[in-house]
Formats: sequence, C-alpha cells, structure tokens
Amino acid sequence: MCSSWPTRFCTRRSSIWLRRIAVLAALAEARLAAQTEIKVYSEFRRIAPDGSVVAPDRTGRPREILSPGVARQAHTSFRIVVTAPPGKRYSLYIGENPEKFFRYSLYKEIWTKAGQEWLPDRIEKVDTPYQGEIPDPHSAAPHQTVQTFWLDVYTPGQAPIQRVRLEAQLNVGDDWIIYPMEVRVLAARLPDIGPYGSSIPPLAAPAAEPALEQLAAYLCGTRIRPGANPPNSRQLVARNAQQDMALARGLEAKKGREAMTAALTAVVGATDLKSWCAERPKQAQSGYDPEQYLRVREWLLKAAEE
Repeated sequence: MCSSWPTRFCTRRSSIWLRRIAVLAALAEARLAAQTEIKVYSEFRRIAPDGSVVAPDRTGRPREILSPGVARQAHTSFRIVVTAPPGKRYSLYIGENPEKFFRYSLYKEIWTKAGQEWLPDRIEKVDTPYQGEIPDPHSAAPHQTVQTFWLDVYTPGQAPIQRVRLEAQLNVGDDWIIYPMEVRVLAARLPDIGPYGSSIPPLAAPAAEPALEQLAAYLCGTRIRPGANPPNSRQLVARNAQQDMALARGLEAKKGREAMTAALTAVVGATDLKSWCAERPKQAQSGYDPEQYLRVREWLLKAAEE
C-alpha cells in the first residue's frame, strides 16, 4: 500500500490508520456498553418493551431498590429489567451470599396488548442462568429493547435475622454488570396463609391494585374477586399483599383491631376510614403512585419488630 511513499511517510500514514481503527473500535465498544444494562424495580412498576415505565404505573418516582426488608416465611418479589445489544446473547444469573439462603424462582414476563399499550402480565418460569436475546424471537411485542423478569424470593420461616447479599448478574460477551441488593431479613414471621384468594383487577389498572384490594378487604370488608389462569403477575401481587394482611391480623392481638385500622388508615393518607373505603373503587381511574402501598408493608414490618 505504501510502496511509492518514503518510509517515514508510510510509517506515519499507517500509524494514523491504526489510531483511527482504535478510536472506532473504542466507540463501538462504548455503544455496546451503553446498550447493556440491568435494573431492579419493585413489583409495582411494570416496564414496557421499550424500557419505559408503563402509563398506569408512571405516577411518582420509582424507588431505588437497594436494601429491602423482608419477613420470614414469606415471598418478596422484584422486577428485573435487562437491556442488551440487539441480537447479542445474554445470560442472567441470580447470586446470593450466603448461598442457598433464599428459595427463589425466576419468571420471564410476557407482554399483552391492552388498548394502545403493551403491558407485562403473564409469566413463564425459566431456569437460571437464563439465556436469551433482544428482541425475543418468541415475543409479539413491537419495538422491544429490554426483557423483563419477575424474581420471586421466599425467605424460610427459620431463617436467621441478618443481612443477605442478593444480586442480579448480567453477562454479555466479556462484560458483566451486577445489580447488588443488601436484603434485610427482619424479625417478622408470617403465619402459613395456605391457598390465597387472588384479586384480579383489569390489566390496565395500576400494578398496585391487587394489593390495595387486599388492603380494602381487610379494612373495609370488601369482597375479593376470584383468581384467573394462566398465572400472572397480578396474582402474585395479590398473594404478597395477602401475606401482609395476615401479618396485620396477627398484630391485632398486640395492638387491637381499632388501633390497627386507625394506623393503616393514616399510613394510606386518609383522614377517616369510611371515606377511604367509599373512594377506593374510583382510585384506579383517577391514578395514583403505585408504590404508595409499600408504605403499608413497611409499617407492618416495623410494627412486628416493636
């Protein structure tokens, strides 16, 4: 290529080309890195195929999930969002320290069209590590740039009270990205609730609706609607809330029913229980921060330690 050029010019020209190639390679690597990401959300923030929070769950600012508190003999759930370069294989691992402290299941979420929006709802159990690519060739959802997962974590009843490291680990090629959580195993131990009665509101309602319906059943005596098949995330949100209400009923022996209802009414920001119960059916239509229910769970876990 440089035969007609003096040696010093040929060497300089080759050096320039090599630098350009190195710069282009670095830019390409940076673009791939920008397309590789892992995030963890609460169970009350559903994610669309393009990585945005779906419209019914968009009110308020999503919580950063870093050090969640969990009860023993209870399930806790998180949503994991994986972003990977288009068509490139990725692997999703779940790590914990100490190992085998929790029992967990990983589910791939499947989007369903509701009106003009695609919402994750149906779940499909997968093995870990899970390997896939984006877009998922089996998904009907358009414009897919992420894959979402439901991580269901069970804390055994006899688990010691301590902190446990729980990680979502993403591998793409030579790159590893880790989302670490320091899970706080608390003193609260839930009773065995047995078969749970699912409350299944419309898919387009905020993700917290199944939980708030369980709360309304406890506070207001409203009826729980029957469940539905195949399994979906709305059922598991309801199950988690039913665990919370079992904890609330257990606390009545110490605090009394009247004190419990007064405290939970205040936690949800209501001035009186009767008004809150009357307005509950309209709440989904008016919109609300779906993570407001987490304040109820946190209050119950704290009350169990007093």
